[in-house]
Amino acid sequence: MKQLMENWRTFLKESSWSQADREAAYAILSKAYDTGFVGVGGQCGGAAIAMNDVVLKRRAKIIAAVNKYLWETQNRIAGHVALEMPDGEVWDAEGPLPLEDFKAFGMLDAEDPDYNLPNEQAAEEVVIIRPTEQEIASLFGECDVSLGKKINILKQAAEGGAVG
Repeated sequence: MKQLMENWRTFLKESSWSQADREAAYAILSKAYDTGFVGVGGQCGGAAIAMNDVVLKRRAKIIAAVNKYLWETQNRIAGHVALEMPDGEVWDAEGPLPLEDFKAFGMLDAEDPDYNLPNEQAAEEVVIIRPTEQEIASLFGECDVSLGKKINILKQAAEGGAVG
């Protein structure tokens, strides 16, 4: 948790935001993480939408690293959703993420029966897409359940109220 918040603090210091923006964002994220804001384990889409909306004021772009075969043949997402910052850096709910690490989320095990991939190449090819919020909500079932909660946690943290 400490490293996560330090990563966010570093990003906010190096961005083009004002000092007031930096301090407000840091306070929101600190309080939200302390009260259960989650962006892993299938909750990355909702976390990216909520962070971009509430904390980053829509200054970032939502991106997803997905398995190319599943995306192109089944319109199915297997991968990870994050934010592309104005400087091109990739961030998820845990902070900065090297591009290669981000892409690795879309690589799958060719022998995993959940995906029924035809070969190793299909398992390893990844494409980065720029889904809309509506696409994330429809492709990631968790968004319908958790997005409102994530936004509320961040908004309550921003307002200084009780979060939870």
